[in-house]
Amino acid sequence: MKNPLYIRTDAQSTSSFLDTTLAYAKLSNVSQIRLIVTKRYVEGNILPVEDFSLVHNTPLMLVLIEIALPGIATPLQIVHDYPGLNVQRDSRESEVRDLLTGLLKIDSGKVVYGTQPVEPTAHLDVESAAKVLRSSDYVQLTSTNEHDLLRRMKG
Repeated sequence: MKNPLYIRTDAQSTSSFLDTTLAYAKLSNVSQIRLIVTKRYVEGNILPVEDFSLVHNTPLMLVLIEIALPGIATPLQIVHDYPGLNVQRDSRESEVRDLLTGLLKIDSGKVVYGTQPVEPTAHLDVESAAKVLRSSDYVQLTSTNEHDLLRRMKG
């Protein structure tokens, strides 16, 4: 990808994270939405960054959104990695299910999910975070495989 453009969203809550993801999905110039699950951490001494909330809240779902901009050869890459979504409590799992339901209603084949977990990326600069989020293999999200994504989130 030649000279990609990167930005990071500024979601302050899980509901904002959910709403922002769905808002981007509705844009006609979005070329791809990548859903990716982080690794699960159960011990504080193996964290990639000193954020002990990761022990209780991982795996997290993070998102990379690619938008085609007129007159620009490479897509804009929007890193949507904080606070992320998880399924560790019923209310949080409901948010993930709402997101998947919403994406499947909107989807025109542009939503994919990662098949390998990645490190959390919120502590990285935006370009490095985008590279990590692109590093997984991806498959198209469908109503028949959304259970696989949920299984991955349950660690």
